[in-house]
Amino acid sequence: MSLNFFEVLLNISILMLLGVPGFILRKTNVLKSQDSKSLAVLLLYITQPFLIIMSFQGKTYEREILGSLGIIAIGSIAIHLIMLAIAYFVFSKISLEKKQKGVFTFASTFANCGYMGIPVISMLFFGKDYLAEMLIYVSVYITVFNVINWTVGIYIISGDKRFISIKNAVLNPATIATLIALPLFFAKINLSSISVQLTDAFNLLGNMTTPISMIIIGLKLAEMPFKEIFSSKYVYLTTFLKLIVMPLIMYCLLLPFKADISPVVIAVLLIISAMPTAANTVANADRFGGDSLNAAKAMLCSTILCVLTLPVITLLI
Repeated sequence: MSLNFFEVLLNISILMLLGVPGFILRKTNVLKSQDSKSLAVLLLYITQPFLIIMSFQGKTYEREILGSLGIIAIGSIAIHLIMLAIAYFVFSKISLEKKQKGVFTFASTFANCGYMGIPVISMLFFGKDYLAEMLIYVSVYITVFNVINWTVGIYIISGDKRFISIKNAVLNPATIATLIALPLFFAKINLSSISVQLTDAFNLLGNMTTPISMIIIGLKLAEMPFKEIFSSKYVYLTTFLKLIVMPLIMYCLLLPFKADISPVVIAVLLIISAMPTAANTVANADRFGGDSLNAAKAMLCSTILCVLTLPVITLLI
């Protein structure tokens, strides 16, 4: 499996263009700031869960996939813990407020695997017979992301163990969707055998994930002047750790086993680890007393610059 640099650059650029309507509508005040939250709720609770469920429906269970699911789970756990340790060490050496260190550490580690990971994978591998399999692996990565986010991640941002929530780590829409999809997948139960029309409706809901994700990003970009996004050297450092260091570490982790791991698994782990800072970095900072301004800067800066870094990282696949 190989990806052409310019083809990836073109696809990512086109994907970002899907955010232009959101950008324009926010700049012209047709949509308000609170509207992005409403769209995020729609994405989180409806479209993304249906996309996860229908991704599993798009692939018939094979024994080899079980091993690949394990590799994805182990790889995603390992990269989160390693990056958290590296980012924590880096920012502990810098004279910053505690809440700033927490946000930058979180932003350096947690990828936008849902809002951008799914759209990017879907765009780059559109029409490939292994796309459904890739989206299954992304769903597993998202599940690991949610568990670590609601435990270690929340503690890093808040500095308070009281906010750690095992309940939220398990009872969130993406994890619940995965728990629904897995038994159907392993039992080889296909919803189309029950109702083709219902399956088509579920697929339509799931396919809304990509445009809604990009419209939300466009709305966010419209709310902060570009000059302010790129005004902090610590945001650049965070972006470097997230977009360059994290995928390179993932590549190094996979390299000794490259001959024995499916290229599809390698592609998913590399691409998702190269995604920009997670969109929920801002929400977590708002909710748990973190530095929400720098959280927004890190998320937006990394989102813009990933257009340039991701095509380079995909050359490693």
